[in-house]
Amino acid sequence: MAQASISEVESMLAECAPGSTIKMKTHFRHVYHPNGKVYTALPKYDNMQVLHIRKMARFFGILECAKKHIPSI
Repeated sequence: MAQASISEVESMLAECAPGSTIKMKTHFRHVYHPNGKVYTALPKYDNMQVLHIRKMARFFGILECAKKHIPSI
């Protein structure tokens, strides 16, 4: 299964969803999108399966942009 690092996710979000922030919580990372949506299920591990990133990108509506930065999505 393909994986991506949190640094790849951060750089993808900087391009595809400028202004978004990631905060570590007890069991997951929460990603706050500038449009007010919050994705609460990003794994807390530094390397995560791209399935989680794809689901987050779909939730925020940035899937096409995300594919340019993390092609394995």
